[in-house]
Amino acid sequence: LLGYIKPQELTLRPFQTSTLLQHALSSFMAQPVFKSMAIHKSFLSNSPMILCDPLKIEQILYNLMKNAYDATGGTGEVWIRERVEEDH
Repeated sequence: LLGYIKPQELTLRPFQTSTLLQHALSSFMAQPVFKSMAIHKSFLSNSPMILCDPLKIEQILYNLMKNAYDATGGTGEVWIRERVEEDH
């Protein structure tokens, strides 16, 4: 709730997308709540660089993983794919 009451400033830094995703997933998978889920990953060999706040991206990914856990009762599969479409 504190984030909504007092929004935090963004700390934008350049990150390679696959590095950011790998780091976030490694920290999630260390948590017992996610150990029962099957996580499938597909990252690009030449990931693009993005300007982002890594903590905010990790929070978004955590929320998506938690939603998947809740929706499947903790026994589902999650697919995380990285791709580039045109200039995005």
